[in-house]
Amino acid sequence: MLVLMLMPRRKDRYNLNTGQAVLFTVCVMFSGVFGCKLLYTLEHLGEPFELGGFSFFGAVFVVPVLMIFFGKLFRLSAWQSTDAAAVCVCAMIGTIRIGCFGNGCCGGRTLASGFTWPTQIMESIGDYVILFFLIRAEKENKKGLYPRFMVGYGILRFIIEFFRVSSEGTVLDTAHMFALLSIAIGLSILLSLSGLKKNKKHSGRGK
Repeated sequence: MLVLMLMPRRKDRYNLNTGQAVLFTVCVMFSGVFGCKLLYTLEHLGEPFELGGFSFFGAVFVVPVLMIFFGKLFRLSAWQSTDAAAVCVCAMIGTIRIGCFGNGCCGGRTLASGFTWPTQIMESIGDYVILFFLIRAEKENKKGLYPRFMVGYGILRFIIEFFRVSSEGTVLDTAHMFALLSIAIGLSILLSLSGLKKNKKHSGRGK
């Protein structure tokens, strides 16, 4: 519901009507769920299929790829499509984590005192903070919202994972690796974008 409210409010920025904005949101949500389920399945090959199993990094990595394709249906460039999707994905993950807290899954470590880290709520708050900065950057007409999201989410998850119970019994687990990968991809795209801007400025001065 949050995502469905966010996108129509931003439709004019991407030259979409209300119906297109809602359909775009559905495409993002489908891509996100598909990505979550795909990565979870790959992580648990050989195990019985579990309908409720999800890996959120699947959404982080798969959504931009699929939305570049879906964006063509709305006559959006790759940048426009992924930037619009970044806000949706961030809001979606942040809200789903509240559901994780209610279900009691994805919990944190329990200390000797009996206190259990509420990692689901910790991440949800962090996601909403990232969402705030994404919306602000969008209003300032900055490109590269999705790589910004990847960097922010990667940093957040890398920290959060230290408070969670590792299913692998190690200090750094698979989620840490995915977090570092997300940060690396996001930073590389942002640096490339920065380089393109500098080249345009220099070429403009040369003229």
